[in-house]
Amino acid sequence: SFTGQPAASARDANRIDVMAVGEDGLVHHRWWDGHEWVPWREIPDSPLDARAVACSWIGERLDVFVWGGDGELWYAALSA
Repeated sequence: SFTGQPAASARDANRIDVMAVGEDGLVHHRWWDGHEWVPWREIPDSPLDARAVACSWIGERLDVFVWGGDGELWYAALSA
């Protein structure tokens, strides 16, 4: 189960990423690889008690922004 609204971003028709904050307060990630959805995974080192998440593709990098429970903005660059 998740809290809040998920965020999604598509690099192209064969790569769609979805981020969501789980009830555990961690950010979870899954993606469409062109054939199937990859199971949910936690994003390593994401802040605890996350409140909101946003993501955007730029080239081969997925930028992820998370509003942490401490009120700070957290950023990570994930590669394809």
